[in-house]
Order: sequence, then structure tokens, then C-alpha cells
Amino acid sequence: TPYLSGEQIDDLLADGFSIGSHTNSHPDCRKLTYEELKYEIIDSMNDLSTRFHTRVDSCAYPFGLRPENRMEAQLISHHPQLKSLLGNISLNMNGPDPLKWERDNMEFGMIKCLLRFYMLPLLRRAGRL
Repeated sequence: TPYLSGEQIDDLLADGFSIGSHTNSHPDCRKLTYEELKYEIIDSMNDLSTRFHTRVDSCAYPFGLRPENRMEAQLISHHPQLKSLLGNISLNMNGPDPLKWERDNMEFGMIKCLLRFYMLPLLRRAGRL
């Protein structure tokens, strides 16, 4: 069953929230071909855009697992509507490029997520990460 109903998502959108994709089937994106990756990300974004009559331009990778750089770059270059791809720790650590932002991995559990939320920025500023 969905985590949110369509009505709940409509309510969020009416309240000014935006939504993003989390793929069609929650796969390990490292194991996909380019066409499979496109289906999981671009097609799921398009389906959400159509269903909820809103612009969907971001996706969070399941488990934060990014595909290889070459395939991700190809996806980005062929689909300019894609504005952010959220995965586990990227090379530029939430720098200016939203296509490489790090996502909070809720699979860690709430305590670890809170520690990451508060500690990672401090460690990065201190040059330890």
C-alpha cells in the first residue's frame, strides 16, 4: 500500500509542498541498464506529474544507491527536466550542484539520522569528511 494516499498528496500540494519520485519499483539502481534506469526515474517522474498535475523534477535513489557516474551523467544530459538526484554521499557533499545532493537515508533509523543531520555538517566544516 502507498505511504500516502493520492488525496493526502493532493492536500500537500495544495498546501504548497512539492513532491519527487522514488522510482517505480524501488530497485538497486547500481544494477540497472540505462533504459531500466530511465524507466525507474524519468517515467516515474512523468507519471507523478501527470497524476498530480504538478511539476516533478527530483528523485531520491532507493537506499541512496547511485548508478555509475556515466549512466547518471547520460540521464541528466538527456532529460533537462531532472533537477535533483538524491543519493548517498556524493563527491561534492551537498555542494552547489543539486543533481549530486546527498539524501538522508531513513533506513539508518531515527537516531542515526539525527546524528548525521547534526554531525556531518560539523565534520565537513572541520575538514574531517
